[in-house]
Amino acid sequence: RGGSVEWSAQGIAGSINFVTRRASKLSQRELKLGAGTRLGRWRASADMALGDQQGALNWGLNVSGLRESQRWPMALNYEHRDASGQRVQAYTTDKLETSEDQSISLAPRANWRLSESDSLSTDHLLRFGRYPGGAFDRRTPAEGSPPPQLQSNDLFITPTVAQWRGRVNWLHTAADGGKL
Repeated sequence: RGGSVEWSAQGIAGSINFVTRRASKLSQRELKLGAGTRLGRWRASADMALGDQQGALNWGLNVSGLRESQRWPMALNYEHRDASGQRVQAYTTDKLETSEDQSISLAPRANWRLSESDSLSTDHLLRFGRYPGGAFDRRTPAEGSPPPQLQSNDLFITPTVAQWRGRVNWLHTAADGGKL
């Protein structure tokens, strides 16, 4: 099993992905494809897991990809009144926020049994992501007119993220069973 590229909106303060595993005794070849919609927007994912044991070496590679499109439309109604309570200005802001998750993750791991009492293991996570999106506002006057600088407001960004995490672990089992 390996890390996934799917991050959920329920993860308010972030995501924690626990990956537990034992050294595999059998070779692993697995491919999962997913497609669906969320709030009427499409999503597609692919996950592949490879692994095998060759003598004292046990290895694995997980590859995951995700592409998901998201939209959050909303309409906001504004009213401005003068000191006497008379409405002097009213307009509607039609706002659309968009985002697209385009990401791929690679998670290789290896475990070497060096001797009866020593083993060396390493695992890594390499993730690349591109997240184009933005916010687009259009204001329609109902009474009066919004100030010119508020007629429209568009923002488009494309953050690109690369992250890497790697670990190496040496384990020595002493004659009395203690581990170092």
